[in-house]
Amino acid sequence: IVGRDEQLEDIITYLRPALQGTRPPNMLLYGPSGTGKSLIINAVAQQVLDIATSQGDRFGIIKLNCQRIKSHDRAIFRLAETVAAEADVETGVPESGVSTDRKLNRLYELLNEYFDFVLIILDEVDLLVGRQRDPDSEPAYSTLLYQLSRASKLGRIESQISVAALTNDPRFMEELDGRTESSFNPQDIVFSDYNADQL
Repeated sequence: IVGRDEQLEDIITYLRPALQGTRPPNMLLYGPSGTGKSLIINAVAQQVLDIATSQGDRFGIIKLNCQRIKSHDRAIFRLAETVAAEADVETGVPESGVSTDRKLNRLYELLNEYFDFVLIILDEVDLLVGRQRDPDSEPAYSTLLYQLSRASKLGRIESQISVAALTNDPRFMEELDGRTESSFNPQDIVFSDYNADQL
């Protein structure tokens, strides 16, 4: 991975605590398309997973690309589905016909039962807007980030969750609800365009 040494080192530093049983901070990776955000977070997370697995730790990486997900409800279901697939069990909740709360509870159940620590990577997170009939309502990604970042603190789950949110929008945090901003409270990792030397 060329020209991203600083970002690589930051992500390694932030994820290293997972190997000592401590929850890493949430992260916000932002910068233009094609600057290595997905490449680097996935590469480092895979290395952490390999080491954690060799140590006998129940570590999971849950990836969700938000580009085609149109609602908060669908995002919760996709996360539950992905966690279930990682654990090699049934999702245990249908995609439609039940409340979002029930899907969220099932997500928490799966995390509690099968993992001690999970890194949730939300790629293109700013595209998860949802149906905003009220111009003052918060976007779906704000609700999702709040629920994921508060789950452990509220006693909803015993396993540790860290969220890495990836976006092209440098003003992403300005769109978050105040409660979400305070709860998510990420470490920023900036991916600028490659310069001539790096190219």
